[in-house]
Amino acid sequence: MARFLSYSGLSQCRQTDGGNVCGGRNTQPGKRTWKRTKHGGFCMSSHEYVEKLVNNFIMEITDQVFLSIERNDEIMREYMHNVNRFGLEELNRAIGLKVKERLKLEHDGENHHPKSRLIQSYTIHRAQ
Repeated sequence: MARFLSYSGLSQCRQTDGGNVCGGRNTQPGKRTWKRTKHGGFCMSSHEYVEKLVNNFIMEITDQVFLSIERNDEIMREYMHNVNRFGLEELNRAIGLKVKERLKLEHDGENHHPKSRLIQSYTIHRAQ
C-alpha cells in the first residue's frame, strides 16, 4: 500500500486495491475527476499526478520558452537583436511554430494572459 500527501502536506491519502482513500472517501481508479481532501489537496495516484504535471507544462510550453529568454541575459540580447532584424511579430511567431513542430504538439486554444513580458498571447498545446 503506497502512502502520499496532498499538496497542502496536511491531509494524507493512501492507495489501496480499491482505489485511493482520501479523507475517508474512496475515489474510483481511472477516473479523471478527483475529490478534494478536507485541506484542499487532491487525491490521485502518482501516475495521474505526473500526467497532470506534464500536461500542464505542455500547455504552457511556449510561455515557458519566452520566460527562459527573459531569464538569460545573453539569449535576451540575441532575441532583441533578432527582433530588430526580423520584427517582433515574425520572430515570436517563428519561435511558437518551432516549439510546436519540434515537440510534435497540437493546437488547443489561446492564452491571452502569458507570464512572459515578451508576448501578448500564446497558443496552448497538447500532446498528439
